[in-house]
Amino acid sequence: MIGPVLVPQDKDEATLNVEKRIEYIKQELGRVDKRISTLATEQEKKSSEIYKLQSQFQGLMATKKA
Repeated sequence: MIGPVLVPQDKDEATLNVEKRIEYIKQELGRVDKRISTLATEQEKKSSEIYKLQSQFQGLMATKKA
């Protein structure tokens, strides 16, 4: 078995390879940032729904006690 080997590359080929990797990383960062933004919006919506439900529940409990 032979392990990893360093293969000589042309400078232009290596530069192109690095540029492709950087572009891929930028695309992934954009995708992840968009997903984080979407999840944060969903979290805010759910949080407000929970607050409303808690308020309704407290109102029902107050009327039950009275």
